Amino acid sequence: MLPIGATGNSYLALNSTVTDLTTSVSSSRISFQVEGSGPYLIVVNVDKKPLRVEKDGLLIASWIYNATTGTVSIETATPGSFQLVLRESASYDYLYMGSAIATVIAAGAIGIVLWRMRIPKKLPADR
Repeated sequence: MLPIGATGNSYLALNSTVTDLTTSVSSSRISFQVEGSGPYLIVVNVDKKPLRVEKDGLLIASWIYNATTGTVSIETATPGSFQLVLRESASYDYLYMGSAIATVIAAGAIGIVLWRMRIPKKLPADR
C-alpha cells in the first residue's frame, strides 16, 4: 500500500509485484504508471466516484467503485498508465466563443456607426 496525494489520506494498493510505480495526484485526476509483470488488482481510495477510468489513454470497463469503502478496484492483465478522472478540467471553449461573439457584435456596431456617418444628412429646404 502506497500513500498518494499531499494529505496522505489516499492510497494505492496492488496485489502483484511491480518494478516501478509513478503517481501524480491533482484535484481532478489521479494518474499512475505501473511497470512489472501482471496480472494486477489495483485498489485506489477516492473521495468520490470517478467519471471514468482510462488505461493508456483509452476508456476501460474493468473497474468497480465501492461507495461504502470509497475505493476503486481495477483489474488488468498488463501494466500501463492509468488515470482516474474525478472531474472534468475547466474548458475555455465558452470563454473563446463568448469573446468571438463579442468581437463580431463590436465590429458590427462600429460598421453601422461608420456607415451612418458616411451618409450625407439632408437639410430641410427653406420655405
